[in-house]
Amino acid sequence: MGDRAKMTFSRTTPVRLICSRCATRYEYDRVLDVERKVTPGSEGAAEAEAAVELDRQQAARDFAIVRCPDCGKFAPGSIVNRLMMTGVSVGGAVICAIATVGLLLVAAETGQFFWLLALGAALGVPVCLLLALVTLLSPTTHRTRLVLG
Repeated sequence: MGDRAKMTFSRTTPVRLICSRCATRYEYDRVLDVERKVTPGSEGAAEAEAAVELDRQQAARDFAIVRCPDCGKFAPGSIVNRLMMTGVSVGGAVICAIATVGLLLVAAETGQFFWLLALGAALGVPVCLLLALVTLLSPTTHRTRLVLG
């Protein structure tokens, strides 16, 4: 068991886009990576598994939030992705708030243990809201560059 080591396999694929506003051609690098536990002598099998996983990641939809380097317009799907990630964070805050209220009601009836759980759930609300704010206001996640030709 102590022989196992983690290896990270990665692949960088350029994603080329054309701006729908100004027709500028630009690209960014999409970095894909996967970790695998490797035992001595099984590096080839782990590399083959990682290649399959990297192919699956490459075929999946990219959640990058990128802007055109010329006019600053977001790439197609970027706004939807940003709003979806913000919505997930706000949803987490709502779930934590509902859990807090429920645990407070249970704690009033039963005992001290539920007060601690309610406190933990209550602390999740500002954390999720802060994450939503950072997600909403964060800059683009990739550097773009103009493509010649």
